[in-house]
Amino acid sequence: DLKYVVGMFRRFFAQEGLSRVLRAITQQKTATAKVDMPASDLKFLFDVLDEDDDGTLSIKEMVQHGALEVHEALYLSERLDKGQDGEISLAELMSLVTGHVGSEFVDSMKGLFAAKR
Repeated sequence: DLKYVVGMFRRFFAQEGLSRVLRAITQQKTATAKVDMPASDLKFLFDVLDEDDDGTLSIKEMVQHGALEVHEALYLSERLDKGQDGEISLAELMSLVTGHVGSEFVDSMKGLFAAKR
């Protein structure tokens, strides 16, 4: 079934993207790590991995859907979770390419990615 194959490809792409994010953060070991990935790719991987559509990536989603080990997901959350709520928001993930997190940035991203899923 073509829909199944496309879904698997989307999942694989998102998993690879999350692995790239993890590698970038691990290698840079700075408070302001950057990842060489377009914002559109980060948005895509976020949308694919956010299975419950709550606007955040939980440890469970990063492990079950993002193919990370638990300790890797915990490390990502520790490094990116500025809100200290145990989950990674899109704005927190986007800080890897923009260098800042805030409502102004989130508002600007809404227009850029207004297309429906």
